[in-house]
Amino acid sequence: CTFEVDLAASAVAYSAFVVSTSLTSATTAGQAAHDLTITNSEFIGGYYGLALNGPTGAPFSQNYHIENNIVRDFHFYGMWLRGLENAIIDRNDIYRDQRTNITTFYGMYGTNGMPGTMITNNRIHSPYGSITPPATALMYGTFFTTVPGTETNPWFFINNQIYNTNTNGTVYGLYVTGTSDHFRAYHNTVSVTTAGTGTIRAAWVGSTVTNAEVKNNIFHVNSTSTGAKHAIYISSASSYEIDHNVISNVSPVGNSFLANINFGDISSFEAWQDAGFDENGMSINPIFVNEQNDLVPQMGAIKGIGADLTAVAPLDFDGVQRPSNPDPGVYQFEIDSCAPPFVVNVTPGDTFAIVSWIPNVPTETWHIEYGPAGYTVNTGIFATTTETSFTINGLLPETSYDVYIRPDCGTESQWGDAVNFSTLCLFLLEGTYTLGNATADFEDFTALVDFFNCGGVAGPVVIEVIPNSGPFNEQVIFGEIPGSSEVNTITIMGNNNTLEYLSTNTNERATLKLNGTSHMTFKHLHIK
Repeated sequence: CTFEVDLAASAVAYSAFVVSTSLTSATTAGQAAHDLTITNSEFIGGYYGLALNGPTGAPFSQNYHIENNIVRDFHFYGMWLRGLENAIIDRNDIYRDQRTNITTFYGMYGTNGMPGTMITNNRIHSPYGSITPPATALMYGTFFTTVPGTETNPWFFINNQIYNTNTNGTVYGLYVTGTSDHFRAYHNTVSVTTAGTGTIRAAWVGSTVTNAEVKNNIFHVNSTSTGAKHAIYISSASSYEIDHNVISNVSPVGNSFLANINFGDISSFEAWQDAGFDENGMSINPIFVNEQNDLVPQMGAIKGIGADLTAVAPLDFDGVQRPSNPDPGVYQFEIDSCAPPFVVNVTPGDTFAIVSWIPNVPTETWHIEYGPAGYTVNTGIFATTTETSFTINGLLPETSYDVYIRPDCGTESQWGDAVNFSTLCLFLLEGTYTLGNATADFEDFTALVDFFNCGGVAGPVVIEVIPNSGPFNEQVIFGEIPGSSEVNTITIMGNNNTLEYLSTNTNERATLKLNGTSHMTFKHLHIK
């Protein structure tokens, strides 16, 4: 069947399908129905797409089967679920890709108890379709509040996908709060890829949730939002069993963290494990085929790290039988037996570079080839190693190079993509230097920035700006400075000089900007 409401209608009185004890409200609690089956239908528009209400307390409505439906282009709530016991919510596609009068997106909202309920194999995605959402647009993939199960009858969230989170505002992928006890989240995949300024959390679990298990999931964030970004955020360190997950935050901008525990940010996976979580998990980019709409991983390192949950999650999203050591996320996946590494890191020095990588396949020997930037592969300098890192020596300073890595698989070996890097200046700063005129070590601040963009520091550095050498009319943007640390600090002694600049670039207004810079101190410098 198809149930449709005018897409322009946004009042709370409009719903595509309702189970309620009221003739005038879509969300009135009560014992309205048992053994309801809704399959292979489409629900279009409405403030609520599909509103299914049971009582606020036991005995709940029993044995709903909501399967293989499309719920789309609703104004506020896709599925509203209340007080459903032993329900099956399976293989529904929930999205909002055509509606133009938009507001907050709740893909699936649950409240007032769902013991024994199985929420499985659902897709929740595309909250704002092809339109440009406002900066305040908020997305909850799921929002479960006060949804308790019981010790003998927990509720399950398994094999669900949340993706294509195309909003400029705040995003919560999986959100569970209130007394949502005995909650089981297994084999889900959440991929948050947004821009804007909002707060980003792929998974959020509140402090009053107890006896929860979060296992074999992939929580992935790759966002350019300027807001705080976390792959997983939990409000308490107790009552959760969190293990065998892939926790990934590869966002390219700042204010980005792996996790948060009780309002404390965590940047490293080691700190997350020290807090008692994911002893058998990993923090690595899963390398989806497409993190917007095809969440099959390609990162061989995560294959088989899952716990055996075949008693409750025997099949993946595509119906593939899971082994006793399953892959995390919604899909079992295969990898090329001779695939090159996806993740290659290079730490350059002045005449050397340290190359390291994360294997995508098990192998005993690796091939490395390198040469000047843009050289033709198979014509460079060749080396082999049995380690997953290699130091390239004999390079020229201030020079750009390409490096390739591949596993030794015989004739089938294929090089990965070129990884470009540039060596640093031969000379690194250590000690006291002057700035301010043509005879100084640095003529102006721009010259200092140019040096740091090439080189770094080998010890504590003091830059003495020559008295009365200003004013300096220049925009100064310091980046990350190699070698700087709590010991190797950088101090700019302004000596009462002035640094000033009137920017005409609305996206870069600052006279002085520190972009990833650390351990730098300014003294007696007038900035305007």
